[in-house]
Formats: sequence, structure tokens, C-alpha cells
Amino acid sequence: MGIRNLAYCHLVLPPSWLHPQEEPKTKTPTPPPPITPTLNKWSRINVSSPSNPNPPLNPTTTTLLHTKESFTPTTYAPHAHTFLTTHILPHNPTHILIERQRFRSMGGSAVQEWTLRVNMFEAMLYAVLHTWAAEGKWGGEVVPVLPSKVGRYWRLGDVGDEDGMKKVGKKGNEGAEKSKAVKMGIVREMVRSGLGVVLEGQAEEIGALVMGKAEGKKKKKADKGQGLGKFDDLADCLLQGLAWVKWEENKRLVWERGKEALDLLKENEKGKKNSG
Repeated sequence: MGIRNLAYCHLVLPPSWLHPQEEPKTKTPTPPPPITPTLNKWSRINVSSPSNPNPPLNPTTTTLLHTKESFTPTTYAPHAHTFLTTHILPHNPTHILIERQRFRSMGGSAVQEWTLRVNMFEAMLYAVLHTWAAEGKWGGEVVPVLPSKVGRYWRLGDVGDEDGMKKVGKKGNEGAEKSKAVKMGIVREMVRSGLGVVLEGQAEEIGALVMGKAEGKKKKKADKGQGLGKFDDLADCLLQGLAWVKWEENKRLVWERGKEALDLLKENEKGKKNSG
């Protein structure tokens, strides 16, 4: 999540995932068949820049502000409301995942002003959603997601502590850049292979841009012309959503079929990776 680069995506799961049917218990626990989410919206929002009188046809970026950039609460409050009503609630989501924000950057002792702005916007999103839920306007659930836990799930190496902080210094910066590269590589492979997620509608356009960049068009001018923008933010939001889906599947599996079924599922996945 960010102010100038707020990425979001919409994942659709089959009804059987939300309302699973109870299956007869057997002596030998068996894992359920894998569920592949459908991605039909994948975009990035600029919450702070003034609108362009002649905006390019860019499927990944939308501008919300139409005035001079401002960071006051009175400015951010309506933008939090507009973002949710325009881009999130029309999908009628059952769960809204919001990336937890840190208070310090790269483990430094100082709290940067930009970090405070992002935290303020994060709090406003929670406040708007809680108000709607209390008034009966929305019946979903808000779920905070820690980037550090997502990083461990995707095995990104040094992903920092529970607050997502890293050590200060050259090695910490190099680790962050390497982590970004790995995340983008994982998502590119998903798009290329069609495994792990199915792209539909607007998300297919983004997938085409992703593959175009992966096929050697890496110059900055070419990237800007394609309109992909900061792909690492798009990769982040997708990987967070997919990780949460898997966590929920694992919790349900343990609850319904016992820990043995989860262990069997892990063995099957490990065998597939080794055979591949």
C-alpha cells in the first residue's frame, strides 16, 4: 500500500470455497483438490497527483485527486471514501485485505513524514469500512496482512521482522531489491504458465504487459510506454491475496480433516516441485 502507488486486485473464488460442503470422514485423510482463484481486476491507484487533462490510456493507473497535492486529514478522508466506493465496494467483496504499514523505514530510528501519511491513509480505510459495517452497508470482513508473513510464505529470504523492517545499510537495501525481483519473477511465471491464478477481463491486459516486459523490453522508456508502471506493487498485492487464500485453505483443512491431511498436502506439493 502507498499514496502514489496504491496497488489492489480482485480475486474471485468458487462458491464451494466460501460455503464448503461437509464430506464424510475417512480413516485416511485426503487433501481437497486445489482451488485456483480468478483475477479480474489488477490495478494501481495514484492517490496524490493532480489529474492529467489528457490522461494516457493506461489500464494500471487511475488518478483520484483533481486538486493540488495535499496531505491534510480533510483531504485524505474523502479520498479514502472515494477509493473504496469507486474501486473496491462495487465488487461486493466478502473480505478486504489491507497491508499492514510500518512506522519506520529500513529499521531507522526516525519516523519519516511519508510513513506517517501512509499510516494515516491506512487508518482512514479501516475507519470507513468499520462505519459501513456498523451501519449495515457492508457485511464483509477486513483482514490485515503482514508483509513479513507473506514473504516467509513465498520464501523470499530476509523479509524483516513483524513490522516489515530491515537492517540499515547496503546489505539491507540489496536484500530489499532482491526480494522485489523474486516477487516479480514469481508473478511473471504465474502469468506465463497460467498456474496459481486465472486472469480474466482487465487483468488479462495487465498480464499481457507483464509478459511484454519479461520478454526483453526492459528499457525505462519502453516500460513507461507500455503503462505498466511499478510492477513490484502490483506483484505485492497479488501475492498477498494468494497467500491469504492458501492460509485459509490450510486452516479449514486442519479443522475439517486433521493435521495429517495438511501434512499430506505439503508432501504432495513438495513432490511436485522436486519432480518439476
